[in-house]
Amino acid sequence: MLVRTHLGEAAGKTLTCSTGTEVEAVGAKNKNNVCGIIGGVCMGLRAFVIAAIFLLSGCAGVEYRNSNMQSPADGGVLFRLLPNTLGASFYFANWQDITVARLPSRPGEREQQFAVSAKEEGGSRTAVYAGWLPPGTYRIVSFSSRQCGAVCIDAQITVNPQFSKFEIQTGHLTDLGVLVQTDVPGKDQGTLLSLGHPPAVQDTEELVDQLVPGFRALLSSPLLYWKEDTVSPKMPAFAEYAKVASFGLNSPTELGDGSFLYGSANGVVFQWTPGAGTVGHDVGTNSAVESLLVTSGGSWLAGGELGMLLQSDDHGASWHSVRGNIPLGVVVDLYQWRNKVVATTVRGSRVWVHSADLDSSEWEQLAQYVTIPHVLTDPPGVEPESFLVGDRLVTSLPGRRVANVDLVTGTSETSSLPGSIQSFSVSSDGVLRCWCVPTMIADYVESRDFGKTWNQAGEARYVSAYRDNLHGVSFKGPLPFSPARMMYTQDGGASWIDSTEMPLYIKQVFYSRDQKTAYAVTAYGTLWSSSNDGRSWARVRR
Repeated sequence: MLVRTHLGEAAGKTLTCSTGTEVEAVGAKNKNNVCGIIGGVCMGLRAFVIAAIFLLSGCAGVEYRNSNMQSPADGGVLFRLLPNTLGASFYFANWQDITVARLPSRPGEREQQFAVSAKEEGGSRTAVYAGWLPPGTYRIVSFSSRQCGAVCIDAQITVNPQFSKFEIQTGHLTDLGVLVQTDVPGKDQGTLLSLGHPPAVQDTEELVDQLVPGFRALLSSPLLYWKEDTVSPKMPAFAEYAKVASFGLNSPTELGDGSFLYGSANGVVFQWTPGAGTVGHDVGTNSAVESLLVTSGGSWLAGGELGMLLQSDDHGASWHSVRGNIPLGVVVDLYQWRNKVVATTVRGSRVWVHSADLDSSEWEQLAQYVTIPHVLTDPPGVEPESFLVGDRLVTSLPGRRVANVDLVTGTSETSSLPGSIQSFSVSSDGVLRCWCVPTMIADYVESRDFGKTWNQAGEARYVSAYRDNLHGVSFKGPLPFSPARMMYTQDGGASWIDSTEMPLYIKQVFYSRDQKTAYAVTAYGTLWSSSNDGRSWARVRR
């Protein structure tokens, strides 16, 4: 599906669907986003949003369930929740319990509520929920829309009781696929909950095998899905709107014509041309696209959560899997080295590095690592990252290690850092920079021998980009997820001058291919640009 948008993420703008119809988004009247929604529709008629706002009254009477069977009469429920929203990412997770309710089956009965817990592996945005439940017909009651990253933001989404229902049968698995949570722009922002693509049997089997082994016995019986007669006929339009509004700006990659590709939360790769519109390419899944690569042969590769690794040979019109034997996890980085693709995959504390020939799905494992962060002393929300420098792949390993793979020899080694990783980067000249936390105060350190030795950095910076040997841009900030100060240099980094204050921590800075424009990407996925070597910045995307 081709998704087109006229930069319509802001309130009051118009979004155009692939069908050529338009939607004007109307928000729910709740500034704290404590609401339930049925709404937001991409049709020929004006979209509508119906919000139900409730005051929460505690958790009395809620029974907690997980993937451990409690009764032989139970059945299993499995689903994924994808926050297609600003407040969720690797840094801000959405992985608290979800409350479901078994509907009364006879007069005089009351709803019985259960809290289903999440599996915190395999996804970057998406959480996988699994629990054994007694037989009956169920509805989703509520779920958390935020959780603690470096800061805590508390809000609950209460789902309208008219939303789709599902059934639990003894000895059966009900796989509901993906629930996509999308913010609807407007003066008072609301939330849309839509259904993603129905799950393929092989995907269900892999999720159960890898993440929910307690459900394996249920795979011998036919899988159940949503109760068809309870699903709104407008759900396809809701799902299409969620694609149009796919959030985020991940792995910006410049094409030869000056346009950029970037990944987003709900399985859309966008192509943005500065000064013009944006075209979205649906990769066919409801999973976050976290990494992109354009190969020397012109193919596009999209990596992401829950084992996504797809290739398009026709500029995004169609996609096919090239994951092969790569483990289920998040493909966080993709690089081309000579005639090979190098992929880094993360699942929980495990990190894998694989390589394969171009256009191949037969991967060779080059390295496997285990991250060892300390829950009490290490900064939260820090994930491994890889950087290609010449013939080396450098990978940060939270809490206090860095790894190097020599791609020529295939050998790998790890070395220690002087503190826990808060942020990490590698510049094109091979300098490793870490904002490391040895005790309670972060130090800016750098290494010029690929991590063997570390020295104090002269300036509080660790991500920089240069257009020549004199002019470059960088930033500094006291804490991640707090305002950052952009900086620029005119003497090759010997001195730095402060410029624009940004509203949030910067993940990446880079220059365009023609070296005329510098770009900065925030942790929330907004894009800023500077046409004067960093003296001033303006937001250009979201």
